[in-house]
Amino acid sequence: MADQLTYASTVHAVDNLGAHSSPSSYPQVVKEIASFKAIIVDLDNLLISRNTVDSIPLPISRLTFRRICGSSVWEKRLRGDLSEPQAYRLLAEEFNLSNHAVQQAFQISRSKIVVDERLFQVLKRIQSNGYTVYGMTDISRQELEFVFSFAPAIDPGLFTRVFT
Repeated sequence: MADQLTYASTVHAVDNLGAHSSPSSYPQVVKEIASFKAIIVDLDNLLISRNTVDSIPLPISRLTFRRICGSSVWEKRLRGDLSEPQAYRLLAEEFNLSNHAVQQAFQISRSKIVVDERLFQVLKRIQSNGYTVYGMTDISRQELEFVFSFAPAIDPGLFTRVFT
C-alpha cells in the first residue's frame, strides 16, 4: 500500500534509537522505513521525556501545577497574550500562591524535560527525503506548545500535523 502509515514506536528500527544505539545506525533506520510515505511519531516518551531520576520536588503540589497548566491564564500565556511575569502574577493570585513558588515550579518542571535531539535529527532527515512526518501525543495541546516554547531543539514545523 503506497500510503502506509506506521507508528514510530512500532517500527523496530526506530524503537532501537534508545540510549544503546549510535548515530552510525541511523542510515539503517532510513532504509527500514523506505516503503512508507509517512510516519507518525509518538512524541511523549519517544521524542520528549521527563527526567524522573532527578527528584527535585516542586514548591507546590503536582495537582495544583497541572491545574495551573490547564488554566485560562496559562492558555493566554501560550498564545502570547501575557508575558511570563504577568502570567506568574495572575496565577499566583488565582491559586493563592506566592509568585516565587509559581515561577520556581515552572523552572523545575522545565529543567526535567529531555528532548531526544538525535531522534529529531533522524526525523528531519526522513522529512528531507520526501516523507511526511506526523506527531501524536496524549499531552494536551497547551502543554505541548509549552514544551515547544522552551525546547529549541524541536522545530514544530517538522510535523505536518500533531494529533493530541
